[in-house]
Amino acid sequence: MPALPPAAANHPKPLAMGAAIAALAAIILLAPGAGFSLAQDAPAAGLPPQASARADAQFEGELEVLYEEHEDGARLLHYLHVGNGRRLRLQFEGLAPDLETGSRVRARGRLQNEALTVSSNRGVEALAIASPNTFGSQRVIVILVNFQDNPSTPYSAASAYTTTFQAASNFYAENSYGQTSLSGDVFGWYTIPMSSTTCDTNQIAALADQAAVALGGANLSAYTRKIYGFPKIAACNWWGLGSVGGNPSRAWINGSYATQ
Repeated sequence: MPALPPAAANHPKPLAMGAAIAALAAIILLAPGAGFSLAQDAPAAGLPPQASARADAQFEGELEVLYEEHEDGARLLHYLHVGNGRRLRLQFEGLAPDLETGSRVRARGRLQNEALTVSSNRGVEALAIASPNTFGSQRVIVILVNFQDNPSTPYSAASAYTTTFQAASNFYAENSYGQTSLSGDVFGWYTIPMSSTTCDTNQIAALADQAAVALGGANLSAYTRKIYGFPKIAACNWWGLGSVGGNPSRAWINGSYATQ
C-alpha cells in the first residue's frame, strides 16, 4: 500500500536547500530553459584524423534528454536510441535543439566512440515531436528502494510525500499561476536485488517498478511520472537525474530527498 501523508501535513517544515533542489530536479515538469541556466554536454576537442572518415554519419532514432544535477551545477545530456539496444551520445558544437524525450529525430555528424558530434542544430531533423505534458494535475508515483549491500532508509516515506506533493507541488502551482500541480503516492521502502556499487538507473527503475507492483500493489499505468529515491551511493556522481519529457517521465534521487 502507498504511504499516507503525515498527520501534520498542513504545516510542513521548511525544506533544506538540497532537498528542495533535488525534488525539483527529479520532477522536471517545466522546460529547463524557462528557469534554469544549464550547461550542455560539450563535444570532445581534437578529434583524431580517422574521425573525419565518419563526418557524414547519419542515424534515425528516439531522442532521450536527461537533466543531471550536481552539487556545483547542472547539465543537459542528449542520447539517440537507434535500435537493437544501441544508444549514441549526442554532442552539440552549437545550441542543442529544443526537443524532449520521446521525439523521433534524424541526426547527422561526426561519429567517434559511440558519440555523434553535431556541428549545429541544423544537424538534427525532427521527424516526430513529443508533446509536453506540464499542465493540470500530474500523477506521480514515488518509489523508495535500497540495496542488498546498503539497506539503509535515510528518510521516511512520509517526508518524501511532503517534499513531493506539498513543497514541490506548491512550487509548481505558484510558478504556473495555478496551472500545474502534483498528486500521487509514495511506495516503499523496498530492498531490491542489486548492488549499490553500480549506477544502472534503468535497472534501478525496473526493479523498483517490480517491487512496487508485487509488494505494494501499485498500478503503474495510473501515473505519468515516476520518481525513484534511494540512499546515497558513490557509483552515481550526481544527486538528481531526470528525463526532460517522456511518457512516463522518470527521475532518480541519489541521497538527499527528505525534509530536514
